[in-house]
Amino acid sequence: VSQSRQVGECWSIFRRKRNTVLNNTDWTQLPDCELSTDERRDYRNYRSYLRTMPKLYNDKTIVSAKVYSFEEWKKGKR
Repeated sequence: VSQSRQVGECWSIFRRKRNTVLNNTDWTQLPDCELSTDERRDYRNYRSYLRTMPKLYNDKTIVSAKVYSFEEWKKGKR
């Protein structure tokens, strides 16, 4: 397998994981969700972080990219 194909696969896996997390946290931004204002803000910031993640990596560093859970992100493991 060529290196460019491996890199492409890493990007695909990364985006798939990130998109799954974004989809799974959509509910946190609904007006009728039962989270506190602070919790909603935290989730909004987390989701913003997830959206900007691709800018944090390049073809060399994507191999080590990790999509952190909300709990990990909130603890500062990002």
